Amino acid sequence: MALILHVIADCPSDGAAAALLQTLLDSLSAWTPKSREVPQRYWKRPECFAFLLELEPPTLRSYAAVRALAGGSWSDLDAEEERSAVWNRGSEGPFLSEEVIWAELLLYP
Repeated sequence: MALILHVIADCPSDGAAAALLQTLLDSLSAWTPKSREVPQRYWKRPECFAFLLELEPPTLRSYAAVRALAGGSWSDLDAEEERSAVWNRGSEGPFLSEEVIWAELLLYP
């Protein structure tokens, strides 16, 4: 199984993206996060960067715990063997950092 977190965040520069990556890694340290790639400018919104993290262990318990870190709610897109949830920034509070505007959490075989 794999537990993957995609994050899109407002970052004005490569340096700001590197700093935010470290914040994300620190905030998710309970799940031994690994960055799967260098943060890249997000093609749909060039003022944003995309982050891709792999978390351990890839379990339903970890999935639920990471979801619980968000202010506001997630939109569930669950299938039979997969779990997927999308979070959008709103007035309910941040997810991991004020810069994060969108996130998707995936748990799949």
